[in-house]
Amino acid sequence: MIGLTWIVVAVVTLIATFAIAQISKLIILFCGFALLLQIPIWVSLMGWFVGNEMFVLGAALIVCGGLLFRGWHSV
Repeated sequence: MIGLTWIVVAVVTLIATFAIAQISKLIILFCGFALLLQIPIWVSLMGWFVGNEMFVLGAALIVCGGLLFRGWHSV
C-alpha cells in the first residue's frame, strides 16, 4: 500500500515537472506535503524503523524541489 502510494505520487510529480503549466509548482508542493502528512499514520501503524527515515527524507526532498521549482521558461 505504501509503495503504491509513493509510485503514484512520484508519477504525478514527474508529470507536473515536465508539463508546461502554471499550476505545476502547486501540484509538486501538494504531493510533497501529502507525503509528509502520511508519515505519522505509517509510523503509528508500523512502528518506527529505519525505512521511515527514508520516507521523511524523500518527502522533504520533494517539498524542497517544489519550493525551488521555477518551471519551464522559453529563452
